[in-house]
Amino acid sequence: MSKPSNEVILRHLKKAYSQWNIRIKKDEFEKIEAIRSETGLSRLEFFKMLVKEKYGDIL
Repeated sequence: MSKPSNEVILRHLKKAYSQWNIRIKKDEFEKIEAIRSETGLSRLEFFKMLVKEKYGDIL
């Protein structure tokens, strides 16, 4: 991919999306990740499912 093309994509991503970065202890991450992998959902889908269960269909 060319540099201008990459810049356009990055500009779009910054404009259209927000991102969370978290630090979580490895043992906690492994437990959560094991549960998530059992569901077959991506991390985003898993997160959305948890929000929906707690707060209803707000997304």
